[in-house]
Amino acid sequence: MKHIIQQLSSGPAYQFKMRTPTALRGMIDPATGKASGTYIQ
Repeated sequence: MKHIIQQLSSGPAYQFKMRTPTALRGMIDPATGKASGTYIQ
């Protein structure tokens, strides 16, 4: 739970982001073919 951050919004919807673990940052995601960033949505 320490990696999950709740976004502040004016509406009733919630959006959560999770910080990417340091071991996975910069690695290529096989599903998308893109490098992983700082956050996983």
